[in-house]
Amino acid sequence: MEAIKKFFPQFIQKTTLIHPLQDHNYDIETHSSNNDTMEITVYHLARAHVNALAERQPELGINSSDKLCVCIAALLHDLGHGPLSHTFEIFMKQANPEARWKHEECSTKIFRYMLAHNQELKNILNKYLNEIDYVFIAEMINPPKEFIINGEWQLQGRDKNKSFLYDIVSNKHDCIDVDKFDYLMRDSKSTKINIPFCKTALARIQIYMEARDFDFGYSRIVYGRKIRDNINGVMFSREDLHTKLYQHKTVVACETMIVDAWLKATPYFKVLTEQGEYDLVHAIENIEAFLQLNDLLLEQILQSKDPYLKESQAILQKVENRHTLRLIGQTFLFSNCKKTTTEIKNEILKLDNTIHPNSVIVVIREIHRGKSIEDDPITEVRIFNEANPTDNETNQLSYYWKETNIASKTGKRNVYVYVPYETSLIEKEKIFVAFEKLCRKINCCELPVKVC
Repeated sequence: MEAIKKFFPQFIQKTTLIHPLQDHNYDIETHSSNNDTMEITVYHLARAHVNALAERQPELGINSSDKLCVCIAALLHDLGHGPLSHTFEIFMKQANPEARWKHEECSTKIFRYMLAHNQELKNILNKYLNEIDYVFIAEMINPPKEFIINGEWQLQGRDKNKSFLYDIVSNKHDCIDVDKFDYLMRDSKSTKINIPFCKTALARIQIYMEARDFDFGYSRIVYGRKIRDNINGVMFSREDLHTKLYQHKTVVACETMIVDAWLKATPYFKVLTEQGEYDLVHAIENIEAFLQLNDLLLEQILQSKDPYLKESQAILQKVENRHTLRLIGQTFLFSNCKKTTTEIKNEILKLDNTIHPNSVIVVIREIHRGKSIEDDPITEVRIFNEANPTDNETNQLSYYWKETNIASKTGKRNVYVYVPYETSLIEKEKIFVAFEKLCRKINCCELPVKVC
């Protein structure tokens, strides 16, 4: 850890002040970890993963440079997170949707910045790695969606014969990777939410996984037939934690208020660098500015003397005092229903024109198993027959197995209808009645239950 602190100062600068459970800390009292411990854990998981493959299949030719690259990618893969982790991504989608900002891409920019501005670090790494290895690390942090386009291999860090290494840190195929292993086990333990995925399941996956060629012309990590339930357990655990924790009604309420406070603060809150000053939206364009953004942003806004930040401060003060948005009702939309928050709010207001527009706050969040609400990553999983060493075939999970073991094939869109903390009981009742009518009208998955 001391070596990491010395040679990766940006790692310490970002990870010690970014919490992986983002604003869930407002609702989950037991959580205390930050990205510092998270990244170290992912590093160890990645090292164990690549070592397991090297020992099981020496013919793969995994060398020390491959292992070091995988470990560094795991260590640095989440450096690009903004304040309160994924909450900042929600903020960016609302503040500047055209930017299509993703923390993985920002992580690769920070990595390149570290190499360019820390010569001591670069000199030490150059003893073990070369420029192609640095490209490989960046590609593992943020791999493309397609590895082959028009028959051409798209990656530069490693050839097709070692393409399976890209599945370890951020798996774009079936979403089974060490990043997911880490946060599932960490968050379930710290919040005491039981999920199927655990250390035993992880150990079984590492024992019964192999790198094999498959029908797209390159190699991937595939899994023994006997651990199908463990693989499905990873995906179910993700869905379960999103339902019970990441998208808990109080978490979403706090998150919505914090994003609103940031949006109102954006024109006035500035990050100063030698190149100039940047607001919250444009700080992503300058690495030095972005590196100054961390979870202290909330406190910096609250403590500011700028009179233009008073509206943002009032919102954050309500969050601190737990005067958060109050949930009126919640339902689920089928994956093919594309109604937006604005459309749902407007339809509620149309059903009762006595409701004040500022009294209705609609939030939509997606819950799925790792890819999207339309795409279940289990369809991308490949299995082999571990009982027959001479059988080199890999296959998809059978239709019968998926039908009998997976409850939901698609994700869902969670719809929350909130009101401000101080809303009267009469107004709450009117909003709930209108929301219930709307749910019947658009054929939601279920009718909302009155919450407050």
